[in-house]
Amino acid sequence: MTSDFRNQYLPVPQNLSISCGLLVLLLLCSLLISSVQADTLRNHPLQPVDTSSPRATLRAFMTNAANAQTEFRQSGYRSMEVMKHTQRAVSTLDLRQIATARREDVGLEATLRLKVILDNIEVPELDTIPGPEDFKDTDDLFWRVPNTNITIARITEGTRRGAWLFTAETVSRLPDYYKLIREARGADQITDWVFENYTYSPGWMIPVGLIDVLPRWMRAGLFEQALWQWISLLLSIAISATILIWAWRASNWLQKKVHSDARRWPLERMIFPVFGMVLLSALLYFIDQQINITGDVLGATSAVLILIILIFASWAVLIGGEIFNQGITGIKHIASISIATDVTRLVIRIISFVIVFLLFSSLPNISAFR
Repeated sequence: MTSDFRNQYLPVPQNLSISCGLLVLLLLCSLLISSVQADTLRNHPLQPVDTSSPRATLRAFMTNAANAQTEFRQSGYRSMEVMKHTQRAVSTLDLRQIATARREDVGLEATLRLKVILDNIEVPELDTIPGPEDFKDTDDLFWRVPNTNITIARITEGTRRGAWLFTAETVSRLPDYYKLIREARGADQITDWVFENYTYSPGWMIPVGLIDVLPRWMRAGLFEQALWQWISLLLSIAISATILIWAWRASNWLQKKVHSDARRWPLERMIFPVFGMVLLSALLYFIDQQINITGDVLGATSAVLILIILIFASWAVLIGGEIFNQGITGIKHIASISIATDVTRLVIRIISFVIVFLLFSSLPNISAFR
């Protein structure tokens, strides 16, 4: 009986101890690898991430996205540590089709979405994913996560030639994949809504505690923005519009107050268009970085504000040309020569309209209009 008892039950503790030992060994190895990576990054801060194969790219993305996610919880969403890890994760994405001005926002949102997606689907073990040695005798230029269209492909041109990156098509379809994961898993199954935590959080100017004390319904999502963000967006636009109206009235009052036919340089005419440019630029920054509006809503809002800013800039250029014309032609030895006055006016007007044309011709290159 004693022998049977031992033969039957003694293996369980032995297996358990072996499993615990392996688990401890795995944790120690993970800590050692993390420590080595941290030391490497500290000693070589300019060293790029390894994108030499699908395996290296996926490892680099998951490692840096996980580090960024950890920093999110500790120091907020736009701290230096978060952005350092996020930028390294973003470097595994093909963002060449995204305008430079929008790459930071698009890259950050894509990283957060892709991290949640990969955490909630079956991803092969890293050792089974193709490495550099698996592509020596093949013309394959891509690898897909099984049962998905998430693709890592080799770049064949440009400055990143030879790097394996998540494709531009994958990046563009991440919002759709993310919605499918939400619908398939549900709110109860996804343990860390890191993307929502980011999109619904404020920038450094708005205390996080102020958002935390808001009613729950104010923090609910509506078209990928929290309700408090929608309210803040509308209030910011309304307040800015009110300030512009009063600034217009104040500018007209000032011009009438100081008007004189003897003055050759009425620079007060420049105050309102320049003020409008500055105010709307500040509004755009506040909406993007502080209220933290994201996605298509940010794109549409940015497009409208940038267009209005360009109108104010063109207005300022044209008025500046008129002031310069008036000042130059008021000089006695130029004013005495009729032809010189006419030529000067023509040249200045042509230059003003060329500058306005260049301003509006830049619209297709601005991220919000791409």
